Amino acid sequence: MMKKHLLLSLLIGLLIPMIGAAGLKISRTQVPSATGTLQPAETQADFDLMRKALEEAHSGLYRYTTKAEMDRTFDAQRAKLSRPMTKAEFHAVATETLAKIRCGHTGIAPDEELRTAYANARLFPLRLLVEGRRLMVLFNDTPDDQTIRPGMEVVEINRRKAGDILDHILPNDSAYCCFDSVGR
Repeated sequence: MMKKHLLLSLLIGLLIPMIGAAGLKISRTQVPSATGTLQPAETQADFDLMRKALEEAHSGLYRYTTKAEMDRTFDAQRAKLSRPMTKAEFHAVATETLAKIRCGHTGIAPDEELRTAYANARLFPLRLLVEGRRLMVLFNDTPDDQTIRPGMEVVEINRRKAGDILDHILPNDSAYCCFDSVGR
């Protein structure tokens, strides 16, 4: 029997892309765009190709989300592509779209350039555990300040309540969505 409480370790290497996918802002100084700006026609064509490939080949596309829900998701996500955006912003839209499928096996990997940008981005200095609706500190990776210790609860980050952060991140994480759809 699956536990009602979801315990996830948020790997900080994945936190930055997930925050971007969740609609929280990532400044260009945090995730530099080596390619500049992508035009709407480019992102829309890539998005349409992704949708077509999923509809033709994904055997579980409608297993946890109905066709009508996925159609609404595809349309809403595509509407976000009406302005120029960075590669990181487009990656976030695509990641958020795929999370709605609720299949832990379906995801998108950034290209080498974007992986490098994410690897060079400033990272959140705490490794956290999601315990129900709480964020618990597992490790503090700040070398010169150990005020925050393992076991402490993070209640707010940059004036955002932990629950609000989880509301943005978790629904856009395909592994969580997969667990959530079968685990409750």
